[in-house]
Amino acid sequence: MGKKKRIPIESPHFVRNTAGITSVEFFWGMAMPILIESTFLQLFLRSLGASFFLIGLLPVFLGISIPVFSLASAYVSSRLKSKRMSVLLYHMAASIPVAVFGFFLLLFQPEEGVLQVFLGIYLLFSVCIGFTLPAWQSFLMSLFSHRDSLRALSVMYIVQSFSKLIGSFVIYRIVARFALSIQGAGLVFTFGGLILFFGALFFALTREEYDPAGEAMPFVGIRSFMKSLREIFSTRDFRIFIGSDFSYFAVVTALSFYGNYAKDYGGIPEELVAGVFVALAYGGGIVAQVIFGWLNLGSLRSKFVVSKILALAGVLLLIPGRSMVLFLLSAGLLGSSRSLRMLIYPPAVKAIAETRDTTPHFALIALMEMPFSAGLPLVSGLFLDRFIRLGANSYRILFSVLAILLLTGLLFAMKLRFGGGEES
Repeated sequence: MGKKKRIPIESPHFVRNTAGITSVEFFWGMAMPILIESTFLQLFLRSLGASFFLIGLLPVFLGISIPVFSLASAYVSSRLKSKRMSVLLYHMAASIPVAVFGFFLLLFQPEEGVLQVFLGIYLLFSVCIGFTLPAWQSFLMSLFSHRDSLRALSVMYIVQSFSKLIGSFVIYRIVARFALSIQGAGLVFTFGGLILFFGALFFALTREEYDPAGEAMPFVGIRSFMKSLREIFSTRDFRIFIGSDFSYFAVVTALSFYGNYAKDYGGIPEELVAGVFVALAYGGGIVAQVIFGWLNLGSLRSKFVVSKILALAGVLLLIPGRSMVLFLLSAGLLGSSRSLRMLIYPPAVKAIAETRDTTPHFALIALMEMPFSAGLPLVSGLFLDRFIRLGANSYRILFSVLAILLLTGLLFAMKLRFGGGEES
């Protein structure tokens, strides 16, 4: 028998680049249950006496920092012929505040002022993520052709989701052993900061030589931003896309508050909320990545529609709030929706923009979505504080409003279309 004919891969360093970005996300994934959309943080802050308003500030910090500092990131990164080193340094910088806070807790065992120090540290972390995210998203899309990007990203996110399960188990064991003590929190944050720093080093494996147009990257200045802004406003598909994507922050908001809801009114032990809930969310994400990423089921439009349906179902299951089974199902559905959106967001922006350097587009879209990315968690926290006397009903009202927002996002998603016959 003759040798099997190899199917050519458009991206010249597909395997190497996929290995590089996947290695980074393996380590960063272990820290995600600690820092972003984390039930551990919800419980930790409540143990420090934080109000729901302060808990709601965490996604607000991210929601403001990402669009504001992504503009500076796009401006700086556009001066560099190689984006790899800037992305590596941005990731390293984000790890430092986390590690410093962990060492602070372990070395000094403070009894007062922990909440204030944490908020300052998390603000610094958010600023670093603001620099990192758009540069990272554009960097990922510059490594692969459109045909290869979904496959590469699905591998990255599948590995990331498995590593999140490892991180969730670490949190579960630490909380089960030390509860929500200063020592336990110190171990959690030190672990998170160190693996973030180490993981960033694997960007050195990647190569940026894929350039389908064979043209130099344009410098991103004021004119470039204004051109991208006009393009976004004048393009029907961009307007519909933003109208659909804003509801993603309803998912972020639900994940920011449902941990305390489950603990206080669902009777769920805190170690299960901090560990198992997050593990189920990431497990749902793995399933979504395999089906819609690696197997590439459906077009970009259909993937957006499915992500909204999953999110809507997950939020609706939270409203009764009396069953462990419903909470676990909700965690899985919300996690799969969030993971699916993360997978399709960069290729979708790239497909609509039809340009190589999409950093300005990512930055400007984040800025347009800021009223929801920052405002929705903040208003939700204020609402829960103001109507705390309603008990579980305050959460049910909030989740009902989030469901309406997700339904609106679903209606927009059904009108989405992409060029090239909706290539997936």
